[in-house]
Amino acid sequence: MTLPLRPTVGPPRGPSVNWLRMVADGLTLARLLLVILIIDAGLGAAGDRSALQPVILFNLLAWTTDILDGRFARASHTPASFVGRLDFPADMLLLWGTALALFSAYELPLWPLALYCLLAILLAARYHAKTVFMALGAPLATLPPWVAFQVGHGWGALYSLWILLALALNLERFGQVVSGFVNQLPRGFRRLVRRWLPAALVGPPDEDD
Repeated sequence: MTLPLRPTVGPPRGPSVNWLRMVADGLTLARLLLVILIIDAGLGAAGDRSALQPVILFNLLAWTTDILDGRFARASHTPASFVGRLDFPADMLLLWGTALALFSAYELPLWPLALYCLLAILLAARYHAKTVFMALGAPLATLPPWVAFQVGHGWGALYSLWILLALALNLERFGQVVSGFVNQLPRGFRRLVRRWLPAALVGPPDEDD
């Protein structure tokens, strides 16, 4: 008579490791490290345009991690981790850190940037914080492409190509971000923005619009 095989008993299995989430978190942490490198490169440039090349390179790499960590995080189908919740603060540190680096590299006074930062903090305490930082951070995002052309036409062309590729590959996600930003604006501003931007970009109007 054939005896039934006993089930193999082994150590209890722990929760499976989600490698996609780990990659996403690693990219977010890499962006924070790149912010430190950007500030260090900007402080060391001291008016030397050729020394700004690392700032532009690190900035491009950092924004690339921003695109990729979101893709990996969504593909993991897991709740946001502690590091994942640092994604937006990492983006803002990248914007403001790059601005600090460029102001330092061009030997510009830092007090206008400090006042601008203080304004953002005060408005964020009064209104929707994420919306305020996105709105006031947008002008800062134009600085690196402009500086890239100052460093050299090749760097400017590289940055422009990166922007076009990023938009082409993430157009749907970009529309979602813009729509979410517009929906958090006060009603008067929201109506004004919807009047000037296409509905495909800002999304359908709310009931109170």
